[in-house]
Amino acid sequence: YALNYTGTPYVWGGNNLNSGIDCSGFVQQLFGKIGVNLPRTAAQQATVGIKIERLEDLQAGDRLYFWDKKRGKIGHTGIYMGNGYFVHSSVNNHGVATDDLREQKWRNMLVAARR
Repeated sequence: YALNYTGTPYVWGGNNLNSGIDCSGFVQQLFGKIGVNLPRTAAQQATVGIKIERLEDLQAGDRLYFWDKKRGKIGHTGIYMGNGYFVHSSVNNHGVATDDLREQKWRNMLVAARR
């Protein structure tokens, strides 16, 4: 379902799945559509739900949280799709797109996963 929004532009603080959204707004809005209320920021969201301890235990739909070195806190989030891929809204992708969690860049930044 999240892939329906591929190409939605990235907007800092954005909360609209069609006109512009940031990473935590993306996760919050999608989970809201299935009746799961999440806090607004990635750092807040990372404290909610069942903690996933091992990468091998990830399932499609699990939320991923990434460290932002510049801000010194969790600053990015996405949704695991399975087979090593996740979907997120990112500045670098100019909006909603998929990336490979197996890339070292993402593995180095991944600090939490929740179900």
